[in-house]
Amino acid sequence: MLRRDGAVVADLPVRPLVDEAPLYQRPWTPTAERPPLATAGLALDDDPAAALITLIGCPDLASKRWVWEQYDHLVMGNTVQRPGGDAAIVRLPGGEKGLALATDCTPRYCQADPRRGGAQAVAESWRNLTAVGALPIAITDNMNFGNPERPEIMGQFVGCIEGMREACLALDYPVVSGNVSLYNETNGQGILPTPAIGGVGLFYGCRPPCPHRLRRGR
Repeated sequence: MLRRDGAVVADLPVRPLVDEAPLYQRPWTPTAERPPLATAGLALDDDPAAALITLIGCPDLASKRWVWEQYDHLVMGNTVQRPGGDAAIVRLPGGEKGLALATDCTPRYCQADPRRGGAQAVAESWRNLTAVGALPIAITDNMNFGNPERPEIMGQFVGCIEGMREACLALDYPVVSGNVSLYNETNGQGILPTPAIGGVGLFYGCRPPCPHRLRRGR
């Protein structure tokens, strides 16, 4: 139930979506634990400067400015902190509250260890919100995986959910919504398990407050 100024503006029964929702029991196999990487087997570059240039030229590490400049990142002038930081900060019109927003996931972590990778995605979202001074209050998720009819892919899905659950409970960081995108494959090769986490945090004023001002329920 959602209220605004004391009046109910939305009321949706939750039980049909949660306790009474249909359950699928697909067969799954756990992801085998991988051995630690041995540094002795890695090829080391004798020229650190050249290695750095190669790294910063990689699309994974290069500037994403060309992407976010194509969108209205100012959101009617209410964006306080523009893209490039740990989290976006948006002013809420007509009051002192503001929101911090961050989306995070490292798919290769989830591929190596789905449980720890799912937990890490939640924790990374939490860290990025707190880095700008906000109090993390809730997340939504976007579960992107390959074909769940393959037991190994379903195992990734299960592992990521278990890790996310553990992290959310430990951080008091509830999941309030989400969606699923499955069967993401090309020529039989599934994408890396990607449980993207979208987190929202709360603070007061146009600038992030000091930590002692953050209180739940305000």
